[in-house]
Amino acid sequence: MKVEKIASVFVLLIAILVSDSGAAQKLDLKLRLKPGQKYGILITTEDEVAQTIMGRQQDISHTKAMGLEFDVEQVDANGIATIKVTYRTLKEKTSSWAGGMEYDSTKPAGTFADNPLALTYAAMMGQSFGMKVSPRGTIVEVNGIEQLFEEIAEKIVAAEDDLIKTKGSKKTERCKESDTAE
Repeated sequence: MKVEKIASVFVLLIAILVSDSGAAQKLDLKLRLKPGQKYGILITTEDEVAQTIMGRQQDISHTKAMGLEFDVEQVDANGIATIKVTYRTLKEKTSSWAGGMEYDSTKPAGTFADNPLALTYAAMMGQSFGMKVSPRGTIVEVNGIEQLFEEIAEKIVAAEDDLIKTKGSKKTERCKESDTAE
């Protein structure tokens, strides 16, 4: 599949180079966004770290994939697009000499209870901020970041409260069970 794509691009480039269209045409590359358009992007980073600290080899492997949705809300007369950016998915996996951790927003809540970042990641999903982008792709404004952080913090606090209540009720049940056993 990858070879086919590379071959297709290569053939296209050759066709462009050998075409006898005469004079070169000026190409105007720019964003031509329209309100209501939606785009998705998956940003994946992979890191492999090999280091020696105090004589001990420490290898770390980390992969993170973030899925974002871009919703074009409006475009002004100058072509500046107002875009709503929403966190849709997040998948992360880290493994090292000390162990590992994993998170996948597409799996049920509580699946990654041992990951200290799970509450934060879960709180991010579905949250949005805004930005304005020029036709050349330059970000000219970002807004809603403070509100984004506040909403994420509120979700984290609510989730932590639920955990505390759940753990408290389990402890109460265990105490009642041990009282009746005596």
